[in-house]
Amino acid sequence: MQLLLSLLLTLSVNSNASSLPGSLDLGFQAPKLLTYLFGMALRSDGKIVVCPQSYGDYYYGLVLLDTNGSFISRFGTNWPVYGIIATPDAKFIANISAETIKLIKLTAAGTRDTSFNTSPIANNRYTFTLVQSDGKVLLGGDNFVFGTNVYNGVIRLNADGSVDTAYNPELGPNDEVSCGALQADGKLVFGGDFTSVNEIVTPYIARFNQDGSLDGTFHPELFTPRSLAHITTISIQSDQRIVITGSPRCVSQCFYPCTARLNSDGSWDGSFVQLSVDGYIKRSLVQQNDKIIFLGGFALVNTNPAAGIFRINTDGSHDGGYKAAAVHPNSIEYSLLQTNGQVIVGGMFTSVDKRPLSTLVRLNGDAPQVTLSNPTYSQHGGFYAKIQTHPGASVTVQTSSNLSTWSQFTSFTSTNWSADLIDSNASLYDKRFYRVFAP
Repeated sequence: MQLLLSLLLTLSVNSNASSLPGSLDLGFQAPKLLTYLFGMALRSDGKIVVCPQSYGDYYYGLVLLDTNGSFISRFGTNWPVYGIIATPDAKFIANISAETIKLIKLTAAGTRDTSFNTSPIANNRYTFTLVQSDGKVLLGGDNFVFGTNVYNGVIRLNADGSVDTAYNPELGPNDEVSCGALQADGKLVFGGDFTSVNEIVTPYIARFNQDGSLDGTFHPELFTPRSLAHITTISIQSDQRIVITGSPRCVSQCFYPCTARLNSDGSWDGSFVQLSVDGYIKRSLVQQNDKIIFLGGFALVNTNPAAGIFRINTDGSHDGGYKAAAVHPNSIEYSLLQTNGQVIVGGMFTSVDKRPLSTLVRLNGDAPQVTLSNPTYSQHGGFYAKIQTHPGASVTVQTSSNLSTWSQFTSFTSTNWSADLIDSNASLYDKRFYRVFAP
């Protein structure tokens, strides 16, 4: 008897407005005792570590929150913490000094990792921390003074916290570095207020090789007449094109473009749709689909309402399907992108969608879409297919012999971007149909 196997694709479609992408996640309940944040990071198990100015009577330490935002415990060090970032080895690097840079490393449990130790590095302003896949740490900002050495704009630390003397930016940029992003090849793209690096004209954006030398194949001077100055965020898409935001060359309340995209060699990408905001963009998050979420202090995007949050499509156009929650005042300082596409937002706001919510909230991601692909039927009667999904998606697989009556085959919460579907009893049926969806 011939066995008919079929795959049906079912996409998740959620008409509930409260779950639209960008809308407020009502299931996320951050403690009301949290005040102004100095930073936040995700633990490998999805729990959230935040650096609040205070939590009740507890000042300047770390607080661990559950995946739904609820308070678990105070976390790690009792020192004041002024910034934190997760590392590839599932640990954290935290800055415990307001006057200088003094970094420590914490385990996932919050205990101090004594194998990492930095001497204080003098700096009147440092703006970003990036951790390489090998554990080395890049810091960007103004002038870094370590011992008798001065590092302009960028300094790199070894995995043990010591200054990496092999990383040599030479003279470096002639003004502050405000943002940076690592490419897949390990090169650092950085932007800011500078107009030259190593006395070579490279206005507002440049790229270092893996050893800190200036990448001469990157030519950002080609976009200087395009009205952007003071680069504020850098996002690298999967094709290695570089999306930047910056302050337009005009006084406040103007609507000159503040977004742009460069090709991988730094040249201007004329196919990218530029947008304008009436304030500033401070954070950017590149999603798995190469769409980018921008956050900061603004109320309008191209005259359209957008209270501190908006998303662009891959071509740069405004994504009208991203129904971002209205944050008031529209001042967002920190953001985290979770693997399921949800966004954790921290800032100096006191209400969201007119609800009395402050300091920390979460926005819904896109409805999970799942597909079945690569079907295989073996001579032993087994059936195999690959389920394409994303981490955190709730996946249900159903089977039918007539496309009318369906029964549940399996359900699970995905921990990866794909999963295997195996039906070893497929040969027991004359006809066998499968469908998969994320409710």
